[in-house]
Amino acid sequence: MAPETQHLEDFDEQDNEQILPKGAILQNRYEIMKILGLGGMGSVYLSRDLNFARIKRLCAVKEMISATADPHFRKISLANFEREANTLASINHPSIVKIYDYFTEGNRTYLVMENVVGKDLEKVVNELPEGQFIEEERLLKWGIEICGTLNFLHSQEPPIVYRDMKPSNLMLRADGAERLALIDFGIAKVFQEGQKGTMMGTEGYSPPEQYRGIAGPQGDIYALGATLHHLATRRDPKLEPPFSFHEALPRQFNPNLSELT
Repeated sequence: MAPETQHLEDFDEQDNEQILPKGAILQNRYEIMKILGLGGMGSVYLSRDLNFARIKRLCAVKEMISATADPHFRKISLANFEREANTLASINHPSIVKIYDYFTEGNRTYLVMENVVGKDLEKVVNELPEGQFIEEERLLKWGIEICGTLNFLHSQEPPIVYRDMKPSNLMLRADGAERLALIDFGIAKVFQEGQKGTMMGTEGYSPPEQYRGIAGPQGDIYALGATLHHLATRRDPKLEPPFSFHEALPRQFNPNLSELT
């Protein structure tokens, strides 16, 4: 039975008929357990891989619904989704979410990925009590780990440019080891010298040249600086004047930081 024809009497999450109901099964393999997130182009679900009958193997199923009437926008969206699948399938790194499967059913395309249990760093910093900051040692550890991940991506042949570094795309795994996972490779792309494209990224984190459609490894480093500044100071660069985060020294807002940092 196609997933869009399966319905449960008690399913009323946001009363959105586009959302797959609990119990829907994709590819006779992935059973939908619950919704993890909802976006403009689809949802992310927690699902169980039924191929592993003796254990409860969970995975995240990211969905893209091709329902827009604009053929150009639909083409771009599908290309971005396919790029994410191809990018993740071509690399293997402990700080990058793993991909398991990619398929299409009807007007929906799915990406089956590792289910990263944890909390994104934007939530981590936002949930701190007023006046408190993330510990400096913790920030430095995260920064070194992210640098290693970006170095891995930029060392590929050709280099992979992530293009959307920000706290909400960094998941702190809930295993107690303080390990991060870089998620959402929807706009990551292979770097080609001199190539221009469409502006992609997030306001406040993206460098000036990315607004002109120019994206290179150095842009990821700029976005990492904005990300770490946000985590250290609790000042969201999206709420500040464009390209200005570096003008305010972190110690102006977080007196707990050492001069060296």
